[in-house]
Amino acid sequence: MGLRAAMVAVLGPALLLAALGWEGGAVPAVYTDDLPPVLWFRRDGERVTVTLASTPSASSSATMGAVNGSVQRMASPRPLPLPLRPSSGGGLAARLPSALGAPFMLEAARPGVAVANGVLTMLWANADAATTPNDWFGLQSLALNDLEITLRDAYMHDPGADGGETGLLAPGDPYPSAPGRCAKTEGAGWKNASMDACVIAVLNLRRSLPFKPDGSCCATATLSTFDSQGRHVSTFSSDAGVYILRFPHALNNTLMHVSATLAEGVEGAVGGVPYRTVLHRATATARLVRTWSPAL
Repeated sequence: MGLRAAMVAVLGPALLLAALGWEGGAVPAVYTDDLPPVLWFRRDGERVTVTLASTPSASSSATMGAVNGSVQRMASPRPLPLPLRPSSGGGLAARLPSALGAPFMLEAARPGVAVANGVLTMLWANADAATTPNDWFGLQSLALNDLEITLRDAYMHDPGADGGETGLLAPGDPYPSAPGRCAKTEGAGWKNASMDACVIAVLNLRRSLPFKPDGSCCATATLSTFDSQGRHVSTFSSDAGVYILRFPHALNNTLMHVSATLAEGVEGAVGGVPYRTVLHRATATARLVRTWSPAL
């Protein structure tokens, strides 16, 4: 399967134009430890935990407030509740519904409860399980979160891609011709990293690309990527809406994490305090799977 055909499988023709020629790694990376706290999903078997932290691996804040959880299933239009309760290990935890099979989408949302300097902050998180690239069309239509960023691997079940099942950039092969590999990016903060994986990320605001007020695409968002250990890799801003993100040293079956921040001009009030902007912060956690087994 060629690169264009693979990308159409997870994006559709309308989104393909936004993604072609764009790679998040091609933007000069901004390295910083000053990352805001956001919601992150963690999974251990049938138990899931939602944390409030600046990175996926950091300890959770003890003051998370109320967080709503849900499970969206392709097999049913009705979402299942995901009752999140305080965990002794930190964060909020829940058990997945019994006999839950992919494809599905886990979502968590913390409503804005306070206004600071005219800004209401909303926190969102998701962790998804797809069985084929085409599952993303259905999952995207089921999303309940206002801001959703999803990681979509066009080669998740193509064992022939990249010359094997791992789909990795091999050492000494900086400009591979096989589809699905990352091309080496000069001058972009990548220090000859080998074994990198590139996947597609799509940012949706209420189930569609975040269009600007004039109807053009897309509103500028700030994205941060994190490696399989939850360590911060890079931060960049772009108005693409659709991105090709690069995850360093991404071995098969390892986790990928991304956060996205988007400001939306919306007026309202909370507790009698007015706001003029809603600041959305969303995260996604996904597992790189390029063998014949479900993701996550």
